[in-house]
Amino acid sequence: MTTPQMDALGKELVTRIFSPAERWGWEFSPAHPAVAHPEAHQPPSQYPVPPPDLRGLEFRRQYLLRRIWKPVVGGILLVAGLGALVSSPAGGLFALALGAGLVAWYVVPLISIDRQKKAYIAAYEAELARRQYEFQGAYAAWQQRVYEHDEAERHRVATAMDFYPLDLQRPARVDVFGGTGAGWTSILATGGASLLGSGAGILLLDLSEVSVGAGLVMLANDAQPPTGRTLPVEVRELPASLERIGLLAGQEPHEVAELLADAFDADRRGGGDHSLRAIDLNVLRVVTSSIHAPLAFARLAAALRILDNQSSAIHEGVFDAYEIDALQRRMHDLGQRDRTAEQISFLRTELETLAGAEPALPATSAYLAKDGSDFWPRGGLRVLATTSSGRDSSGRRKLLVDRVLIQSLLHRLRNDADLRARSVEDVVVIAGADHLGRETLTTLTRQAEAVQVRLILLFKSLSDDAEKLIGTGHSAAIFMRLGNAREAAAAADHIGRGFRFVLSQVTNQVGSSFTEGFSNSYGEQDGTSYTEGTGGHSALGAGGRTSGDSWNRSTTTSHSSSWTNTVNVSNGVNQNVGTTLQREKDYAVEPTTLQSLAATAFILVGTDSGPGRVRPGDCNPGLVLLPRVASTPRDFTAVPALPGPGKPHPRRYHRHAADRRPAAHPPGASLSVSRDGGSVTAPGRPGLSARQRGVPAAWRLPQPGIPAARPVVAREQECWKGSVFTGCSPSRARPTRRRHPTPRRCSCSPRSSRPTPT
Repeated sequence: MTTPQMDALGKELVTRIFSPAERWGWEFSPAHPAVAHPEAHQPPSQYPVPPPDLRGLEFRRQYLLRRIWKPVVGGILLVAGLGALVSSPAGGLFALALGAGLVAWYVVPLISIDRQKKAYIAAYEAELARRQYEFQGAYAAWQQRVYEHDEAERHRVATAMDFYPLDLQRPARVDVFGGTGAGWTSILATGGASLLGSGAGILLLDLSEVSVGAGLVMLANDAQPPTGRTLPVEVRELPASLERIGLLAGQEPHEVAELLADAFDADRRGGGDHSLRAIDLNVLRVVTSSIHAPLAFARLAAALRILDNQSSAIHEGVFDAYEIDALQRRMHDLGQRDRTAEQISFLRTELETLAGAEPALPATSAYLAKDGSDFWPRGGLRVLATTSSGRDSSGRRKLLVDRVLIQSLLHRLRNDADLRARSVEDVVVIAGADHLGRETLTTLTRQAEAVQVRLILLFKSLSDDAEKLIGTGHSAAIFMRLGNAREAAAAADHIGRGFRFVLSQVTNQVGSSFTEGFSNSYGEQDGTSYTEGTGGHSALGAGGRTSGDSWNRSTTTSHSSSWTNTVNVSNGVNQNVGTTLQREKDYAVEPTTLQSLAATAFILVGTDSGPGRVRPGDCNPGLVLLPRVASTPRDFTAVPALPGPGKPHPRRYHRHAADRRPAAHPPGASLSVSRDGGSVTAPGRPGLSARQRGVPAAWRLPQPGIPAARPVVAREQECWKGSVFTGCSPSRARPTRRRHPTPRRCSCSPRSSRPTPT
């Protein structure tokens, strides 16, 4: 397998993709559109200043003007007093004083009323100017608040990020289900680059035969991590390089026997004769303890040929006389039972398949002198890819190589002491883990957690073993495209269900009624009246006595008739439209969505709870080159700061009563915040927006459709209107002075509360 080079990728992509923070893709979460200011459509209202009610003064003036006799009498007394001054000074002075008092009694109240009218008009104009000045200031402040809010919203939308990295919160195991070769290549390139950037080493066991590690290798070959060191990258293609990677080197003979016995026993798990593994282990222990180290698959196959009584194997030149003698002696110890002979033949065939055409060399060969210490990548990238294609490969050989690789990994997880002493967690990635079996996967998970090695498993399909593995331990799941309907439904069940209200019924009833009625009535009436009267008179006068009689008689006849025709017509149409919402528990992600995902799209099911548990993402490495990509994950716990004592609100212009708008949420509802920090509802305070909590009730603006309380101006208007005389005699009304500058309000005194007769 040739190592790909960085020919098609740019340096900028390489620089950005290697991040010290772990990320497996990006979540598309654009900013919420700009929100209008809460007061955008509620400008300050300028309440009109009512003019002073001068009807009371005008009534008094007209009342005084009707007393014209006062100046007339006063003028007469003044003229008479002037004429009487010569003859009677005392009488003249008295007349002058009385006349002057009458004139003053008429003129002085009129002058006082005129002065009061001028004072009230002047006060009204001053109040009007003051209100206009305050309104202009309040309107300018409102415009400034709305403008600043709009500018902040525009800046927020313009500078907001569209993509946020997806962090798995470092689970012990990551399971990837479904997907294509391109999707696996992308997710390993994105996630693996961030792991390498943090200093971790990655061991990639590619069992998928689609070279899913090619993208990560291309990035790592030209990488410049933040640490400044060069990443060691090694790519091996198996089984062509099986002997060169030294899987069995550095291990004790009994450990090699255990490893191979477990690898060959994988076909029997879940059924079969379990005693065959004991026979295999016994035979392999005889072989590994009879030949010299280092152990290799070709040497083991040659030793089994000797045990299988193949005389030609003795003359192959692989073993010296001491090794051949040891094998022959131990062969007699195994016995001549048929089952043992069958298992020796089986093991010989399997090891010959593993070794392939690789020749068996003596123990002195240089390339076999490896201790196996370079199995772990040590801060770099090591790829071991198995394939069934090639000149000396087959499906069975690939399967055996896969099992030997996994068992070798398990052996090192159990026995490698250096894993517990390292400072950075290493990562093991197994691509194409479908055929490993549930028992092997469970053992891998347990051993990896024991030595704190992170395990990443990629499954082509959601089979029974993989489905039972979902969610076990401290693991996160990533679901890529799952074309099979059953697998997509199983994945949707794991993602979860949620309650929502859906439209279940629409009712539209239309009815009409028509009523028509006729009525006729006819009536006649006849009447006759008789009147008779008699009278007489007598009179005695100068001419004598006169008398006379009179009588009258009258007859009245009347006739009347009436006819009535009534027509009643009524037509009514009624319509009743109604909708019914039903609470349903449905999939959070539909199975059809999982079946139609893009190649690099996935659904992440994390280890935490809340809104960040299930998130969609895309693992295309090219997304890092987009302009609005954040460097930190999206924060799901951010709550906008609520106004408090240290955050005064802008002063409103008019005073109003408290807002009595109905609560948008029921009392006691928990705190809920939208993504952009918009509407906030706090428990125990229904009907108040976030900007109104903490604001004095007297300075809140009225809400649309809710009548505000009557301001102080309205009460002053009542005082002005109260100056009209009602219900009592105007001449006996007593004016009372108020504290605010309003006209004198007339009220009836207790001693003169008699109503004026009409």
